[in-house]
Amino acid sequence: MQKEHIPEEIPNDATSNHNSDVTNDLEEDDALENERKRKWREEMDLATLMASQENSKPAKKPKRKNEKPKQEQQPFNSSIFVSGLPKDITVPDILEYFEKKCGQVKLDSVTAIPKIKFYKGEDGENTGDALITFFKEPSVALAIALLDETEIKPGHMIKIQVAQFKEKEKQPQQALSTSITGTMRKKTKPVVDQNRKLQWGFGGDTRFEGRARSVILKHMFTPDEFAQEPLLREELKQDIKGECEKLGPVEKIRIFQDNPDGVVEVKFKLPTSAEECVTMMQGRHFGGRVITAELWDQKTNYFVKESKEEQEQRHEKFGNLVE
Repeated sequence: MQKEHIPEEIPNDATSNHNSDVTNDLEEDDALENERKRKWREEMDLATLMASQENSKPAKKPKRKNEKPKQEQQPFNSSIFVSGLPKDITVPDILEYFEKKCGQVKLDSVTAIPKIKFYKGEDGENTGDALITFFKEPSVALAIALLDETEIKPGHMIKIQVAQFKEKEKQPQQALSTSITGTMRKKTKPVVDQNRKLQWGFGGDTRFEGRARSVILKHMFTPDEFAQEPLLREELKQDIKGECEKLGPVEKIRIFQDNPDGVVEVKFKLPTSAEECVTMMQGRHFGGRVITAELWDQKTNYFVKESKEEQEQRHEKFGNLVE
């Protein structure tokens, strides 16, 4: 009879050591796996951050080969150089000739004297050249368009061009308030009034009142025409309005019916429209007559009061037309 084989019993201490080794191996594997995952997450986070920063940068515009460099803004220039003036010309002569059609001459900010400079030769006499500075820049274009190569006085044809200035080194600014006396402050008042009077803007600003927005048209009619055609007044208004509204909104048209020069005042909403109107209407023909156009000087009253005798004659003519 064979003996039954009985396996040897493993000591408890050996089993415990074996299980401990397996557990340690598993823990080391888990630690390595966790470390690998952590590094992978860090790499992914870093890549995502770099991608987001790259996308947030503004895209660079490709340079065009033929792209022109930006031009520097030209400085404000409201001055003209005039040659061919009579040697005995005076400041009032200049103001009377230029301000009627071109706009107001600028006043010095301290002395309140019009900014008109006459050039003198070595002998101290006028050379016939002058520098005139206007209050507004558009006056320069008007002066060239309307008065260039015209006679300011018989035998004296003037030449007008935009004044050119050489660049000067900038000097440190000094505070004027410490040097301006009470008398000089009083002299600056006309300049303040000048700014208020001719300030450009929109709407019903009272600073626009006057010549800056009003144009005087002459030779638009003869007073006798109104006696012959009772409806002429309204028709004339509509014709003028239709033509002038091409330049901008018209606020008022006033016909000085009894003025022998056939005067009509056109008041625009904006000064620029008024200045363009002078350029457009000057020298045009209307009803067989040549129109003259100028900015209103805020002084001249074109209203002509009809005498009693003239009124009776007009009524008599109108009565004959009705009969």
